[in-house]
Amino acid sequence: MHNTLVGRILGPLLITGLVTVCGVAGAQQKLEKLTVPLSDGLHYFPVYVARGGNFFAKEGIEPDWVNLAAGPKQIASLIGGSSDMLAISLIQVIKARAEGNDVVVLGSSFDVYGVKVALTNEAIAKVGITPGMPIDEKIKRMQGLRIGMSSSGSSTDALIRSLFLARGYDPDKVVNLVPLGNGAALLAAFEKKLIDGLVWPSPIPEIVEFRGLGKTVVDPFSGEVPELNGVPYLVLATSRAELEKKPELIKHAMKAIVRGMEFAATEPMESCKMVRQSFPDVEETVFKAACETYRKGTPRTLQFTREQLNKTLTWMNLGAKNPVTAKFEDMSAPIKF
Repeated sequence: MHNTLVGRILGPLLITGLVTVCGVAGAQQKLEKLTVPLSDGLHYFPVYVARGGNFFAKEGIEPDWVNLAAGPKQIASLIGGSSDMLAISLIQVIKARAEGNDVVVLGSSFDVYGVKVALTNEAIAKVGITPGMPIDEKIKRMQGLRIGMSSSGSSTDALIRSLFLARGYDPDKVVNLVPLGNGAALLAAFEKKLIDGLVWPSPIPEIVEFRGLGKTVVDPFSGEVPELNGVPYLVLATSRAELEKKPELIKHAMKAIVRGMEFAATEPMESCKMVRQSFPDVEETVFKAACETYRKGTPRTLQFTREQLNKTLTWMNLGAKNPVTAKFEDMSAPIKF
């Protein structure tokens, strides 16, 4: 059961499809293959709704889902020309631009930083973290623990590091960060107690709790992490070259995701049923615990704001010797439809 669960939940995800879209005059125009790397987790909520509701098909897209896990690998695929559009953490887009790559934001697709920190029961008992404890005290007590995340430079790595940096600690000195690649590897290491905690989106933290292995101790959805309030997690992004080359293809993929957003806002029960199709082997209790929370983190539109960028930059630059900068006008490329 557990192997099947991990295989299906945390297995490969990648959108590829041969697309046809109706043109203005009603004639059908063949579009190139659409490739959008994803990792795993409920932070892709509007994408899963669009998939479950056949909204991609209604836009002429027949997706095939395969995985590319960590954010740095996803952004590399876009820069290298092997993908067309990403649903990716905003920090990866900012980093790519800082390195001279013309990657642009099409819109925000998940407005809460949807990564949680869970610790084993043994670690919680060892450090004495209790329910309702202030975030500053929890982070202070987490010093010395082995925390699993995906890879260096990923959104999971950024979160755990920022929690310590915001409170005056050097994460390289006070915590042991263990790169394990993906959610399946993190969960396996957690179960075997090879790590004291993990940093990952749902449903992994909920699985941990359901199996009695540990508890979520840091949850940005609760508002307890002040430096993350107002910082979006995922955006839709592409390169300016791809946008100029395949505007219709990208526009119709965006329309499918916007329909997913709108449906999630107006049809909570039905949207969770649609997302459920992408997580068939997750225990029902686990899925229900996660679905409504992540539905509420889904924006109603793709709007990406200057304030969101500025808050993200402030958070990213915590403790930075060479702060990253980005201009909203340069990196925002909304598409009207």
